[in-house]
Amino acid sequence: MDRYIPEPTYDIAYMFREILVPFDGQEHSIKALKVALDFSLRYGSKVTVLYVKGLKESMKNAEGILEKAVKLAKNKDVEIQVKVREVEGEGDTIANQILKEVNEEMYDAVIIASRGKTCADALIFSSTTVPVALCAPCTVMIVR
Repeated sequence: MDRYIPEPTYDIAYMFREILVPFDGQEHSIKALKVALDFSLRYGSKVTVLYVKGLKESMKNAEGILEKAVKLAKNKDVEIQVKVREVEGEGDTIANQILKEVNEEMYDAVIIASRGKTCADALIFSSTTVPVALCAPCTVMIVR
């Protein structure tokens, strides 16, 4: 007996309208961006890629890293927005800048990569993923 299966309703699309992807150009962040691009293709999500520039880092380096993200998105035929924020001083962190962006722009989700460290290592060696996952006021998906 054939069983009727209705079309999916895509309720999930409403949960992931605006996605932020913190990006540093490394393999783990490329993987997170690929997940976000898939959400965009499947659910129409708008993807913003954020690079947080260090104090002594040149803007040219940041632009080079973001070019990787733009190229990857173009290959998937997805339009993305790119942003750069800068660490504001010695006490500031990349995680803090990501959280400022999330709070200022009201994203529905953050898709962030983890380097695969153990929980203890992440806490000792100042992980970026842990504070974002704990403090973001929205859904956070950690890609390993």
